[in-house]
Order: sequence, then C-alpha cells, then structure tokens
Amino acid sequence: MFQNMHKNHIVKSPRVVLITGASSGLGQSIARQLYRSGHEVYGTSRNSTSKEGFTMLPLDLTNNRSISNVVQEVVARSGHIDVLINNAGVDGAGPLEAMSAAHMEYLFQVNVFGAARLTSEVLPHMRRQQSGLIINMSSLAAVNGLPYRSMYSASKAALERLTESLRLELRSAGIKACYVQPGCFHTSINENRILPANDSGLQHYPRWPHVSEVIDQSVNLGLQASDMAFLIDRIVRARHIKACYRIGKPVEKLSAALKGILPAIILEFTIKKYFKA
Repeated sequence: MFQNMHKNHIVKSPRVVLITGASSGLGQSIARQLYRSGHEVYGTSRNSTSKEGFTMLPLDLTNNRSISNVVQEVVARSGHIDVLINNAGVDGAGPLEAMSAAHMEYLFQVNVFGAARLTSEVLPHMRRQQSGLIINMSSLAAVNGLPYRSMYSASKAALERLTESLRLELRSAGIKACYVQPGCFHTSINENRILPANDSGLQHYPRWPHVSEVIDQSVNLGLQASDMAFLIDRIVRARHIKACYRIGKPVEKLSAALKGILPAIILEFTIKKYFKA
C-alpha cells in the first residue's frame, strides 16, 4: 500500500510529536502508534480526554488564541516540537449550490487556514533547533476534482500547494515537510461529514443520492486506520522525506496516477462512472 523505506534510512531517536484530530479515527490510531514507538506524543481535539497514555490537549483550529496556547503548552512541557502532524480535517459533500456559505468557510478554516496557522506557530521553535518535520494530511481527492466534493477537493489541493511551498522555504532551515494522500479509510467520517443543510437546489442533481451512497460505501470498505499509522510512524523515523506519500486501494491510487496520462475527457468519464454521477 505504500513504498517501503530502507532500514538504513531510519532515524530511531524518539521525537516530540504534536498531532491534531487525535481523539478518534486516523489521528487517534497515528497517535497511539507513535506513542507505542517511544515518541512523546501530544494529541489535540476539542475534547481533550486522554487516550491510551499519550497526552491530549484542547484545540480549536478556528481560534488563533487556542492555536497559540497549545503550542506554548507543548513547548513548556517538553522544551521543543520535533514533528507537527496536521491531521485534523473536515469532510464535505454535496452539490456546491446546496452548501451554505458557513459550511464552505468552516471547511477551509479547518483544512487549510487552521493547519497553516498552527504550522506558523510551530515554525519558530523548529527554526531555533534547526530541525523539524511537518506532515500534512491531504487526500487522493486532491488530485482530481471529484463530483459533489468540490470544496473538499479544493481544500486538500490548497493544503498540498502550501506544503510544496514550505519544502522550498524551509529547506535551508533544516525543516522538512511532506503531505500524505490517503484514499478511503474505515473511520467514522461518514457520520461527521458536512452535507447540504436543506433541499435547496438538490432537485437539479438527481444523481446526488447515488454518489452519496458510493462515498459512504467506499469508506465502509476502506483500509484500516492502523495501515495509516504504520506509514506515519515510518515517515517520522525516516531521514529522507519525499514530497508526497500515497496510501490507498489500488483503484484509488490508479486514478491519481492517470491524472497526467489520460486525456481529460477520458479521465472525467472514468471518475463519473466510478461515482455513478
């Protein structure tokens, strides 16, 4: 599911890790795996209940003061931050015209601006130690604009371009950055997805219920969160960091690989058929 890293390229020293969205799903699994690997792990969420040994701290990614406070708390406790994992995210689906402006803004506030602000708060501490690693959780949905996923695909694509810029900006400071493109994972994301608040405009999109079923089913049949946790564990310990890591089922990774190969009209037809759009 992901490319193996040669064991000679592995860093074994424990790290101080800050990961957002660690109360459930992928974030919790990643935090648990890193803690078991001997790292000092700080997870964050709106609910800061401790989970299996690693420390949980409250964080609201839409609030600048909350972002500043969590970074200060980690530095006060551990003295530094080695790894930042921007894992927290909001999923959204539905026709664009049926999404409220508030939902559009919230999705970008968490997926892009929250990650950017938290990274900005962490960077001065990484720069002082002349080392650090930033891992941003993107999605294979960022590679192609998916039907009824316009705002989600756009937000994850924005996060990837942000990461690529960071790699160039921070190289001389000894700070590394990468993004991970997961396909579907079996988590509670179906229950937490932002959907159209009302039926406004939905009558123009008769295929939307079918696409919604495909999205839900893909999650239900997705990979296990532990698969992602093992990948992140290896990235954290790697000496050489690639720009992008993809993990998902073969058909999901294939659709991303075909982006620069197939003519646009054929790629669009293939995606539309897969999602029954």
